[in-house]
Amino acid sequence: GCTVTAFDRGPLGEGVSVTEFHQQDLDAGPPDIDYTSFDVIIMLDVIEHLREPEEFVRQLYAATSSTPSLKLIFTTANVGFLLTRVGLLLGQFNYGKRGILDLTHTRLFTLSTFRRLFRQDGFRIVHEEGVPAPFELATTNRLLSSTLVGISRALLRPFPRVFSYQLLVVMQPRASLELLLARASRRSKDREAAARARA
Repeated sequence: GCTVTAFDRGPLGEGVSVTEFHQQDLDAGPPDIDYTSFDVIIMLDVIEHLREPEEFVRQLYAATSSTPSLKLIFTTANVGFLLTRVGLLLGQFNYGKRGILDLTHTRLFTLSTFRRLFRQDGFRIVHEEGVPAPFELATTNRLLSSTLVGISRALLRPFPRVFSYQLLVVMQPRASLELLLARASRRSKDREAAARARA
């Protein structure tokens, strides 16, 4: 029931169906679209692959700051995850083909640095949560994987920095100064018109 506009550097995957598709490299910046026509922007495991995520977020805020009702949902891997910390303690920090230390990641984030990435450029975080590790991919024992996921979920709430394999944030752009001034001017004109009507 949703209208979905998708953007990707490569062609649309086989069997994937969307309303509209644009092939675009996000390293060139956010898409040049009318953001007021969207309710939600979703970027799952994308930001850590960009060459300059900070610049991308700055440009995204500039493009969305006149639409404060817009919701943005972003996820990324958590480099502060327990197993990564243990590896560091043992002197190991090995990049691989997938996971938190995927070779294609240009930035690594902890919960604090992921929050800061968006807050410093004008976004207000309205919800955040940790995502447990995909233990089902690490073992074929279903009982073991479901037990580990259950334990991980129980520990996520009190210790999200350590037990979140991935980080998810939902945020909204703070209204731009221009938008706030336009609103104030509109209210002032409305009050002035109401005062004239009473006179």
